[in-house]
Amino acid sequence: MIGRAAMSAPWIFGQIKHYLATGELLPPPELSERWNVIIEHCRTHAENWGDEEQAIRSMRARLMAYSKNFPAAKVLREKFQRVATLTDVEQIAEQHLATTAMMSDFVGQAFVPATA
Repeated sequence: MIGRAAMSAPWIFGQIKHYLATGELLPPPELSERWNVIIEHCRTHAENWGDEEQAIRSMRARLMAYSKNFPAAKVLREKFQRVATLTDVEQIAEQHLATTAMMSDFVGQAFVPATA
């Protein structure tokens, strides 16, 4: 069961290690931390493969799994279908983090009705 969860959330291993050591549940990592793990996985895979484009193309299914429970996951999956380089992944991450930050800023603002 842990292996299945790790398919879309590889950070689960750190959470489990922390729980076993302290008995305390960690909250899910911040979105930026998740993106850092994803980019590092892509980078390592490309280095091990030796051919960045082939490596990143082979990561497409994994990237789609990683986007599970991300804000705007459908948009991410559409972008991941065409990803071919590590730079593509980094740009998608940057855009996603910026868009998510803008959305959270907008949602966090209080509604103030206009006065006549």
